[in-house]
Formats: sequence, C-alpha cells, structure tokens
Amino acid sequence: MRREEVEAAFERYGRSVLRRARAILGDPGEAEDVMQEVFVQLLRGRMADEGPVSGWLARVTSNLCLNRLRDRARQAGLRDRHLRPPKPETPSTLDQVALRAVLAQVDEDLGAAAVAVYVDGMTHDEAAALLGVSKRTIANRLDRFRAQAGPLLEEA
Repeated sequence: MRREEVEAAFERYGRSVLRRARAILGDPGEAEDVMQEVFVQLLRGRMADEGPVSGWLARVTSNLCLNRLRDRARQAGLRDRHLRPPKPETPSTLDQVALRAVLAQVDEDLGAAAVAVYVDGMTHDEAAALLGVSKRTIANRLDRFRAQAGPLLEEA
C-alpha cells in the first residue's frame, strides 16, 4: 500500500483500531502501541488481498492484542516460577532455641529437609535437588518432621 493510502486509512480507521485495542487490552498505552504496529504493518505491505481494509485492520488488531495478552500471562508464569518468594523473617531467639532442640532430637534426614525448606526458604524442588531426593520425598520428610516436632515443641 502506498503511503498516502495508509495515511487515509489511519485517518478513517485509526480511532476504531485504538478503541478495539483498548477494549481488549484495558491499557491505553499498550493500545496506542498496538495501533502504531497495525499501521506500520499496513505501510510495509503486510496486507494480502483479503477484502476490505477495515476487516484486515480489525483482524490484525485483535491478533496483536491477543498475542500481548498471552505474552503477559507467559511472563507472569515465568516470574512466579523463577523469582523466589521473600525469605521468611528471622526467627526470634526463643524460636531458634526451640528449633535447635527439635533438630537435635529428630532424624538427620528430616532435619535436613526442615532446615532447607523452613530456615533457608527453599522450595520443595530446590530442597530435593540439594539433598539428592525426589520432591515427594521432601514432602514426606516434612510431614514426618512436623509430626515429630509438634510434641517436642510443646515440651520446649
């Protein structure tokens, strides 16, 4: 498409493209980015002979917006998976004494799993990799640790 034709299409359909992008994305800034991208594609001649320009603009706008929404979801999943949760607060001195008393009385395997998860703030996957066992084994060891620690903590 020639530049003059794209400018005419922008004048005629720019607002509807922007409105559609805002409705899908809910973010005015992102909607403007999508609108610009749509008309850049039109200027670069990406439009095949697919009928009227208005239909092509609506289709491309929707597709670009949906791609952005999928990217947002994918990025959120990556952040959740790869960013560590905040470390637990430092336990009080009394809590540390009680924890040491419990760790001294439980099996070494249970204590190692408890320290990795509860003290170091590791996920079950991280603790499993560190200790060379499966994630399920970590969960079982933590269950047994809690079962043994309950009575010991009540005594402490």
